[in-house]
Amino acid sequence: MTTLRTLGGDVVVPPISQALSWGKDYTGSLAVIDASQGTSGATPPQDKVGLEEGSEHYGPRWGAASLREAIAEDLCIQYGTTEITPEDVLVTAGCNEAFCVVTRALVAPGDSVVLLSPYYFNHDMWLKLNGIEPIYLTLSGDGRVDGKALLAATERAAAICAVSPGNPTGLELSGKSIELIASACRRYEIPFILDETYAFVRRNPSRPPHRLFANDEWRNHFISLRSMSKEFSIPGYRVGAAIGGQRVLEAAAKWHDCISIVAPSPGQAFAEFALAHLTDWRGALADDIRLKGERFVERLALANTGFEVQSWGGFFAWLKHPFVGMTDEEAAKRVASDVGVLTVPGSYFAAGDTGHLRLSYAALSGSVLDDIVGRLKEVSR
Repeated sequence: MTTLRTLGGDVVVPPISQALSWGKDYTGSLAVIDASQGTSGATPPQDKVGLEEGSEHYGPRWGAASLREAIAEDLCIQYGTTEITPEDVLVTAGCNEAFCVVTRALVAPGDSVVLLSPYYFNHDMWLKLNGIEPIYLTLSGDGRVDGKALLAATERAAAICAVSPGNPTGLELSGKSIELIASACRRYEIPFILDETYAFVRRNPSRPPHRLFANDEWRNHFISLRSMSKEFSIPGYRVGAAIGGQRVLEAAAKWHDCISIVAPSPGQAFAEFALAHLTDWRGALADDIRLKGERFVERLALANTGFEVQSWGGFFAWLKHPFVGMTDEEAAKRVASDVGVLTVPGSYFAAGDTGHLRLSYAALSGSVLDDIVGRLKEVSR
């Protein structure tokens, strides 16, 4: 019997599915704690959201005009600029799709893209599935970019992609590092794609994450990726956006049309409602997530568990595990099977073993995070 050929065998199995499967090996009496998925776990107010007649049909390919206007206005407030217009916005079915359509519009199979490492695994997966070679540029422990290594990597790349605050590390790129990358992209005339999914949970939300939008030339080299899904805790609604120049978005819209056609209308309706009425709720959610991160880091340090937080921010803590001679995947499986805490191995975000685990604290209550600290202490004995 003939077996059908399949492609992508050299690409990892979706990591979250892997991590969730390890929970089946836990035989303890306590509930399994899922600290693998990057969600906030919050439920936003929805009782006043109404769907317009006809929302069951396809809407405008680039997204509802009123939503694009609301996104542009929101970003202008966040970045202290007037340089972002509705014409700069392409609404997508989640931020993942924004990355997919933008990279395929800008990068050809056989080209290379610089990923700051540790990287977001879906970015790496998408590039490899499309015959694009990732070039891994390792960040320093405090999120700095080495200028010489950056230029060496940029010379042979078709684009640079970064995530800030980082997934999996939570590290925020400094304004200086972002400008350094942007400068390298301008020098070699390649795009800088910045995934800002977790930008609403920055350590210091009183100032913009960067000043790139202040330069009226930003459309020539910069694309920002956004996630209404994460900002308003509606991941199932799949609403994201690509912010870029007209030529880039027109090219990306072709891929968008083939993948999702349009972002789901119900999700767009909620995102527009949220931008009009829930920005304070978004701010309070961000404050709550920051406090959870601070509390978890403090409790873990005091408990002497053997696990060490190397960095944290956004939704994530990047933990160095204490198990000598054990890979990070083996460590994640042990933590899952022995004490029922699901994390993601660092090697799923890098080209090799990292000695780290990604733990997502955003969706967990303070008491559950305290429970995790106790369980980590138990497993490290």
